[in-house]
Amino acid sequence: MQYSIGCLLLGATLCLSGWATDNSGHYTLEGLLVACHCGDGQAVRTHLLKNPSLAQHIRSAGVPAERFTALDVAACGGYAEIVRLLLAAGADVNSRCCNARVTPLMQLCVRGRSRSAQVLTDLVEALAPPPAAAPSAPLQNTTATSRTDYLQCLRLVINGGADLDATDRQGDCALYYCAEQGDFEALSLLLAHGAKTDGWRSYKNDPLRAASFRGHLGCIQALMAAGCPVATGRQHGYSALNDAAQNGHVEILQHFLQQGLSANAESTPSGATPLLVAALKGRLTCMQLLLDAGAKVDHTDSNGCTALDCAAHAGQLQALELLLAHGANVHGWRLCKNDPLCAAAFRGHGPCVRALAAAGAEALGLFTHLPGRWL
Repeated sequence: MQYSIGCLLLGATLCLSGWATDNSGHYTLEGLLVACHCGDGQAVRTHLLKNPSLAQHIRSAGVPAERFTALDVAACGGYAEIVRLLLAAGADVNSRCCNARVTPLMQLCVRGRSRSAQVLTDLVEALAPPPAAAPSAPLQNTTATSRTDYLQCLRLVINGGADLDATDRQGDCALYYCAEQGDFEALSLLLAHGAKTDGWRSYKNDPLRAASFRGHLGCIQALMAAGCPVATGRQHGYSALNDAAQNGHVEILQHFLQQGLSANAESTPSGATPLLVAALKGRLTCMQLLLDAGAKVDHTDSNGCTALDCAAHAGQLQALELLLAHGANVHGWRLCKNDPLCAAAFRGHGPCVRALAAAGAEALGLFTHLPGRWL
């Protein structure tokens, strides 16, 4: 029995050592990748000393599109010293991995805020030994990394010639990732090294809009100071103004207005202004800010809807009352579907119906097909 257990342990040890070397004793890419994943700088040095070309090789994780390099793994882990070693050995700083076609720079910007202990899961699974020889515990990162390590990795990759404006399959770039996550330090670093601030494939890829949607004021200020334009108007799709008003980011909306953006800028493809989208979501503070800045209370979008109609449709009683207090028109709609009273009644928002009726709205025979209980 003891002899059998000893044989099994010896077999497992030989199998594990096989990750790092092939049958000829040469160090392999798999071993280098495991060392990078675990943050084992000494093992990485040994692999590169024995075979420096490993830093330039690519490993497929079972699927042709899932391609990884040691630099991808080290960047995801935030291991600055290992990144330095790989770059010195000739690692391609602009290599692409995964179906999304992500570069090491993008890997860093995606994972910089909260680094997962399980880096590039598909790759690690592809490197796992056969079940019979699997270790009792999964691979673990043995070296703790800090925010400073992450930023140092970012500097190394940038100084190593990374394409700052490379985009993934969705058209998102490293600057977009930083803006979306509110990573002010990384975003500032990219801007300082000349990352472009305009020319995105569509409004969906705009870093400024991503920061506005998430509520990252510092990133917005940095982007605007670097010359990033604030796209408005229906031809640009949904704008940063729309996102700030819709999500109730008062400070961001206030910053935009202080920078000279119009409270009446059409911020959606339908031509809705920030006031309309704020009314739809019941963002009272944003609404008041916009009204104080001169927002037109009766502006209509291409569908004939006003802020009052949006508030009535969504049952936002306080927003509706705020608009009525600022003189919103309750008469003269082109169609039944544009009538706030009709919209409130159809949706069953009794308090809104009563508030509109008290303000002088009249049914004018439009509710003959609706239940009479709303009034």
